[in-house]
Amino acid sequence: MAIEKFTEEESPYHGLDHMSVKDILTNINREDRTVPEAVEKVIPQIEALVVAVTDKMLAGGRLFISGRERAGDLGYWMRVRSRRPTVCLLT
Repeated sequence: MAIEKFTEEESPYHGLDHMSVKDILTNINREDRTVPEAVEKVIPQIEALVVAVTDKMLAGGRLFISGRERAGDLGYWMRVRSRRPTVCLLT
């Protein structure tokens, strides 16, 4: 599966230090609105991943999650579905 590295694209927001607070907040809000649409497009892939990982956990495997912010949320939901200990390494 090819991975689109959209977070590595150049930012369309240049000169943040010259923007007003309102402009910055408006731009943040505009970007935030793109998240649900992006997630919706990959729900089948996310579902397949969660099912595959939790099936392995139900068979005695363990899950190690390393990351920030949402990694803890992911670990929580994997733990709930599998009812097995999950180790989350938050950096």
